[in-house]
Amino acid sequence: MHMENKSHALAAGAFVLFVTALVIALAAWLARDTKLRDVYELSTNESVTGLAEQAAVRYRGIAVGKVESIDFDPLAKGNVLVRLAINSSAPLTKSTFATLGFQGVTGLAYVQLDDDGESKQVLETSRSQPTRIPLRPSLFSSLSDQGVKLLMQVEDTSKLLNQLLSADNQKVLIGAVQSMGQSAAKVGAMSQRMQSIADAQLGPERTDIPALVKDTRATMAALQTTAAELNKTAAETTRAANVAASAVASLNGKVSEKGGVLDQLSIGSAALAELARRGAKVLGLERFLPPHEFGSSHGETRIIRLGYFEHPSYVPLLREAYPLWRDLEMETRKQLLTITGIVEIGPPEGELRDVVSREPRR
Repeated sequence: MHMENKSHALAAGAFVLFVTALVIALAAWLARDTKLRDVYELSTNESVTGLAEQAAVRYRGIAVGKVESIDFDPLAKGNVLVRLAINSSAPLTKSTFATLGFQGVTGLAYVQLDDDGESKQVLETSRSQPTRIPLRPSLFSSLSDQGVKLLMQVEDTSKLLNQLLSADNQKVLIGAVQSMGQSAAKVGAMSQRMQSIADAQLGPERTDIPALVKDTRATMAALQTTAAELNKTAAETTRAANVAASAVASLNGKVSEKGGVLDQLSIGSAALAELARRGAKVLGLERFLPPHEFGSSHGETRIIRLGYFEHPSYVPLLREAYPLWRDLEMETRKQLLTITGIVEIGPPEGELRDVVSREPRR
């Protein structure tokens, strides 16, 4: 009897293990990935922080695959090699490129694919020799890389302005202005004197010629002295102007360097926020209290649209901006973006109609 109970318990245990294994196998079979995927690769010398295996791959916002592996590139020392498994149905062409996107405040990255439309030829690949898709820096990656340069340029600009307004330069400018005022006063006095001499010579009370010649010589000597003083004043003014021009030219050179967006600080709050989120120390300066009427980008409300006829290069940035607005709404718990219709008005055969009808399909 005792042996029979043990046999029954052993059989029951074996049955439970069999059923468990069968359930696991069935779940794996049901959850299997039946999509046909092609393999592509990305090679970059930039950081891929936040990107992990099994991360999503999206084509213009639509999930089309996943990250298979992340390793070092054996063909390019120091580069990171990212292998992608992408659905065969994804419309990849030879002009397709990739960027890294970030999911809100989590810092998790995904691969965003897009196409600038330069080529219609299908991008072929194979598992043994995967085709490499070019990885371009994302908007926030570029802003992060340029953040330090921007802050350095602001510091250099501040130094140049301090140099331009230094005590020595202020003394030179003040001295030049005072000298010009004194010279103008002397010229006015000499003009009055010559007028009085002319009145005396030609008026009722005539003056003899020798006295007129003597006064004329004295006037000419005074004019020569005044001319010398004016030349000296002009030289001092020129020297001060040269110092100012040199400082301004250096300032313009700093501002126009590659990566400098000093003239865009008024619309750089998003860049400052992203840099701060990544741990950088940033400072945003605004001359006036927003909103104000001294610029086109300082209203209480702004418009965002995909039909951007100014230039097609803005469209990929706009597509990336829409999910970022939603992320910001989740972070601030406020509604910031309201989707409505838009009316674009232009001539029947004008550029506005052609571009607006084409841009939403990019």
